[in-house]
Amino acid sequence: MKYSFCIITLLVTLALYLLLPFTNHAQADGSRTTLDIQGLLDDYAQQSGTAGVIFLMKQGGTRHFFTSGVANIETQQVVAPDTRFHIASLTKMFTAVMTLHLVETGKLTLDDRFIDILGDPFDGRLDNYKDSTIAMALAHSSGMVDFVNNGFDIAAMAQKGSLWTPYEALAFALGEPATHKAGTAYSYSSTGYVLLGEVIRKITGQQDFNALLEELVFSKSDMHDTYFPNGKRPRAENLARGYQISVGYARKQIDITNIEWGEGLADGGLVSTALDIEKFLKALLVDKILLSPEMLTLMMGADDMTAYKDGGGRGLMVLNYDPDDIQSPSLPLLYGHTGHYIGYRSLAYINPENGDTVILFANGEFFPMHRFLKEIGIIAPFPQDTDTPQ
Repeated sequence: MKYSFCIITLLVTLALYLLLPFTNHAQADGSRTTLDIQGLLDDYAQQSGTAGVIFLMKQGGTRHFFTSGVANIETQQVVAPDTRFHIASLTKMFTAVMTLHLVETGKLTLDDRFIDILGDPFDGRLDNYKDSTIAMALAHSSGMVDFVNNGFDIAAMAQKGSLWTPYEALAFALGEPATHKAGTAYSYSSTGYVLLGEVIRKITGQQDFNALLEELVFSKSDMHDTYFPNGKRPRAENLARGYQISVGYARKQIDITNIEWGEGLADGGLVSTALDIEKFLKALLVDKILLSPEMLTLMMGADDMTAYKDGGGRGLMVLNYDPDDIQSPSLPLLYGHTGHYIGYRSLAYINPENGDTVILFANGEFFPMHRFLKEIGIIAPFPQDTDTPQ
């Protein structure tokens, strides 16, 4: 497998986690005040070289916003509740909703194979493709290699003006061996979600995900600031610029906003705000108005909790799952997703029982999201706390 920018980022994040000093803002009893949380956010942003970050925390019906830094270094525009960010793999939640809606309405089944719907545009070169089903792609069990970590990210940085089509992006997975036999294990892969997007387009006849999401999600959730940019320029004025830290002693922040990672791809192309994602999570998991009970159960993975040890169900990840109830016996399960896009990080989770929510967006790649959440008493699903790029 080719060396990947995302893998390099993971290693740098791990180094930051191990080496950088962070101030302890905890009270004597271990509790946190809003001032403590703000202090932690400022410390982590500064020490990780993150230009700006927003953290939304809703507990007991009360919403708190915490912001640090700027959305745009050049103009010094501050991060605000209505600042838009690339949300990367949080997009997978929306793709899962669209897919399960097709299942719910009888236009698709979970056992349908991609090859039976899309044919084989890869001429047999995408390993496991002919055996992979809709259910496998949703649950990351297809074994199809992840195109993002197989050289696509490097190519995207080298060809900054390119708007990648789904099949151009998936070409980076061709000729690579599958991670395992289809349907037999978990291995996170964005490849399956790009293919789900192509299935959605084929079945609905709708090429624009924005129009479909407006009908199925946005209008029902009162969302007005979420969209696939699809290469549209100029950028929205309130879009946070994305920054990468340069290699070397100076640690300069380089604006890489215009890199076209995959603005029209169903695995991670969406732009949104913290408020809009809060509305989406509430509509999906608290009000339960986006999917039928059966489809929502499938999406949450509640029918097969063995997947929880790997972080989630079908389009959702899970925080605080402990099969032995040892590490976090008093913490509830939180459902949502994390994301990583060149120059951006994202995380959003909700407690379906009471609506408690945490959402964090950053316009830098090294903000240690899971360590931050642990510091404020929310256990992360990955013990290494390094936020595997997704």
